[in-house]
Amino acid sequence: LNINPWDNFPTKSLNKISTILTKKLQTMKIQSLSITLPSILGVAPVSGRIIQSPYRIGIHTSAIRRLQTQESTPLPGNGATLSAASTTTTTSTTSYTTTTTTAVGTSTTPDRTTGGTPPPEVTFPPDITTPVGIGGGPPGGTEVPPVIETRTTSTTPMVVTPGGGATTVVPGDVIDPVTASSAAASSPASSDWSFSPLTVPEGGLRPCNQVIEMGFVDNILPKEVILTTLNGMTDNMFDFTNETQASIAADVKAQMESLVTYSVRARKVCTSCEEANAIWEKTHADVTASEVMPYCMDGKFAYGRTIGGLVLEPIDSVTGDVVSGNIAASFWTDITETDPFLAASQVWPYDFSALLPQKLSFGAMASASAGTISFVPDVLGLGEDWQNPRSYMVKEVYQASSIPLLLKVENDYVEADSCTRLDKRIAISGYSEGGYAAISTADAVERLNDGYTNTFLGIGGAPIKLSTEQTRAILEMADDVFPFPAFAVRYANAYSSTNGDLVNYGLGQDYASDEYMTPGEKTKNIKIWIEYGLNYEEMVPLIPTPSSDVVNPEVVDMIVSSFAANYTDPCNSEFAPDSLDKACEAVKSNDLLETVESFKFPVTFCHSPNDEIVFYSNLPNVSAFENFNMIEDLPGVGGIVNPQGSHYESFPVCLMGFMFPFVAPPDEGIIRQITPIDEPCDTPVDGPDAPTVAPGGAPSESSNFPTSHMPTESSAFQSFGGLISFVTLFASIVGGIMW
Repeated sequence: LNINPWDNFPTKSLNKISTILTKKLQTMKIQSLSITLPSILGVAPVSGRIIQSPYRIGIHTSAIRRLQTQESTPLPGNGATLSAASTTTTTSTTSYTTTTTTAVGTSTTPDRTTGGTPPPEVTFPPDITTPVGIGGGPPGGTEVPPVIETRTTSTTPMVVTPGGGATTVVPGDVIDPVTASSAAASSPASSDWSFSPLTVPEGGLRPCNQVIEMGFVDNILPKEVILTTLNGMTDNMFDFTNETQASIAADVKAQMESLVTYSVRARKVCTSCEEANAIWEKTHADVTASEVMPYCMDGKFAYGRTIGGLVLEPIDSVTGDVVSGNIAASFWTDITETDPFLAASQVWPYDFSALLPQKLSFGAMASASAGTISFVPDVLGLGEDWQNPRSYMVKEVYQASSIPLLLKVENDYVEADSCTRLDKRIAISGYSEGGYAAISTADAVERLNDGYTNTFLGIGGAPIKLSTEQTRAILEMADDVFPFPAFAVRYANAYSSTNGDLVNYGLGQDYASDEYMTPGEKTKNIKIWIEYGLNYEEMVPLIPTPSSDVVNPEVVDMIVSSFAANYTDPCNSEFAPDSLDKACEAVKSNDLLETVESFKFPVTFCHSPNDEIVFYSNLPNVSAFENFNMIEDLPGVGGIVNPQGSHYESFPVCLMGFMFPFVAPPDEGIIRQITPIDEPCDTPVDGPDAPTVAPGGAPSESSNFPTSHMPTESSAFQSFGGLISFVTLFASIVGGIMW
């Protein structure tokens, strides 16, 4: 089964693709997938260059898992092998088949789970789209299907083997279908699993507290590139054959032009609880740091660790420095990646013509260009903190990942005696786990109680009712119908004595089942999966059917029995045993319903009623609170932003919606307004950037970026718009972007 979205699918067809895959798997008993999704993999011709991406495809459906029998021991797929000339080889066991691409080059992602010597790194040739295998299967097998069908569009010569004979495909040829050769299995499947610990990527991590190098003059991302990027996102979110949608898209672009005001520079900032405590104590004699930042006390989960993050600053095009004045902050709270090296501070791209920013960094880029200091925290356990444990859905983790960064940057500007001050206005947005983190961060801002003001809180698709409505996921897992089984792994691991701040730590009341906490059994120990950074694709073959088997049976029984009695609060039901009292207390203390209902500042929710992963019932009673709004009800936004799709499809919709508060003119809205600083300063408060491109699109002498990076109007869609929808909209099946 092969799909080329360039030809066959509109850009908003993730749900359609998922549906087709599921139906094919269920009705046709297909056990081998070879899918051509070039832009998802970041392998597509763009302005004559290759797009390299850290993403890998992971299809998370119960249909795939049901194809595996109890006797099979499939190995997880670890991404595809890509090259200019390749042959596609299919191997299988009786119960499970995997299609891989054996390349002249080798994989860019070393296989850390199958053992053996990792292959050397491949050098990607330009302008190539090759079929890519998906799935996890053993490296050898005993039964091989005679043929598989593939489809690809070739952009450089490559060789395929229809029916065993070689055929040369010249650029532009479409092969539909091609019968690829099947090599006989050379060896039986091995059940000897070999996991290996994480190691720092080649080249190491970016240095802390320094400007991030970019392929632009003075490492400054020009506002023209930012506008082109945002317009590309708009182009791919609307159907221009529909007159109404085309009109809306034109309005959105006009608003983006008023949002994009400054060029942007990126910094990687690192700090710690110890430094944050010292900064606070230095300026607050009447209130101790432990009172306002209890998550940073000595002995807490975050104490003694490195807290890092991506910080984007609006830049004055004349001085080349951060704009002067009192500048508001904006936070775009991210998820806890399974791979700790996919932290925002690590993956911010050097070259925008080769790789676009990841996930919520789009929003941070927009809000920084609007005139705010924008933060994307690396959640504890990511980036510089990669060697320490990672948690999940524990509110203090996100608070400790954010507030120390805020205090660090605020203090940096003061100590530098610059004309820039980070004042106390803060806008926060996040989606899915990031939405949970956004609520947690806003709560931590309120606790500071030092004049800080939450000006806006955007909560997208968040599991607010973690201990009640969201436990329905476990119920669906028990029925083998929940579409994201890895949630059970992350959830169970987080509440199984991995975070010493939780009240059930070390008391024998873990959320994970004993079977999947087996010491020394790597395939049945979810702590090892998390510690070694297995991505969701790698986890899927390890997850049992039903996936609820990784969860403590007492927890599963409590939830199933409670929902069967139409009671959605299992821990407060008659079915909650005394043996789970501390486990329940741990989860209930991290439920955020009461927290969000206590907020008095503006809160906007963005949540699809068709969300199949974080259920719509997680929302509070929005109409009961004057300061609460659904994003589709906001004036001027509702006709544009109205999420109706799946959890993944709604992400880019909500992301765009959370950018709208930054559209208001700088002198009218408190979210992005820049005001004069109180103390004397030689540099005046900056207005919007002067144009850095001369009329006609040619670079002026004052242009702060080279002509080689100038996107023309005709190339803008190809270079940025043509990829943006896949990087955001389709990223859901490329490494679990939301979870």
